[in-house]
Amino acid sequence: MEGAARLLNGKIAALQAHGLRYDRAVMVGGPANSPVWPGIVAGITGLEVSGGGRSAAARGAARLAGKGIGAET
Repeated sequence: MEGAARLLNGKIAALQAHGLRYDRAVMVGGPANSPVWPGIVAGITGLEVSGGGRSAAARGAARLAGKGIGAET
């Protein structure tokens, strides 16, 4: 788990190098239900991590698509 969280942290750092900033993340799927996994991700990335509901991934994709076309979200 720690290796995957470190890889994610590297990807976040690469995005930050391009001016993108994050302070929280939403996890979805099975690992999000774990009492351990979100804590590991939060500890390594420094992000506030919460678990999303059943449609959180779809809502996130829709928000990104909206940003891509310049729509207000």
